[in-house]
Formats: sequence, C-alpha cells, structure tokens
Amino acid sequence: MKKILLSTLLFLMLVFIVGCGSEHNNDTENIIDDTEDRTTETTTTAGDDKIDLYSDDTKMVFKNGTGSLVYYYSGDKITGYHAYLDYGDAATAKYALTIMDKDLENIKNAYTKGRYLVIEYNESEYEDMTASEVKALYSYLEEVQKSN
Repeated sequence: MKKILLSTLLFLMLVFIVGCGSEHNNDTENIIDDTEDRTTETTTTAGDDKIDLYSDDTKMVFKNGTGSLVYYYSGDKITGYHAYLDYGDAATAKYALTIMDKDLENIKNAYTKGRYLVIEYNESEYEDMTASEVKALYSYLEEVQKSN
C-alpha cells in the first residue's frame, strides 16, 4: 500500500513539475473504452482540484487535472501501470517526450498518443499490487480529501 501511495504522489508531482498547464478541457474518458459496465466516482477536494476514478472490467483510471494514472488488471492482478499526461495538443506532447528522461529505471516505455504523453512503468512498479489495494487507495484518498 505504501508503494502505491508513493507512486501516486510521485506522479502528481511529475504532472506539476513538467508543466502540463493546458487550458484545454481534459476528457480522460477517451483514455478508457466506452463500455456500459464502466463506473464513475468523483471526489471533490479543497479548491477546484478533484480526483476522478473511471473503471471498467479491465482498468482503473485516476484523473487529477491534466494527468491520469491507469492501472490495468485481470481479476485481482495488476497487469500494467501507465501515466497519461495531457498537453493539449500533439506537438506539445511530442516536445515533452523529447525533454523527458526516458532512462529512469522505473520506466519501461514513453511515447505520445495524440495530445497525451504516455509513460509505461516497469512491472517492478506494480507486480506487488492488487486491484483491491488500488481501490483501497482511492478510498483512502477520498477520506483524506474530505478531511481537508
């Protein structure tokens, strides 16, 4: 659980440090497929920041501002972990990719997908996680935000 919380906090710091400040209204629902089984929960934090959770039978998406964390899973096993950073347009996302340090030991791959910079993390970053733990993290974040 500690590893999940740390990687989530690291990601949120990365979003603010890299400067993903776009005035474009982000639509993380484009990241996950439209399915009838998808559920959506929204948690409002102090100010305008909020963390949204979108999920379906294969993935959970944590969205905060211009960044999203996507956990892919099968049953209770996490099978992949990606970060999507929305730069508003493809050219800016490509530029962000060129200045990014892709040699970090926890990154498997980095590429652009339209206006998104996508970071795929190594299996070592999620192999000890379960889908239940990721859902518990969301509940924990929700409670922390309510107390602020």
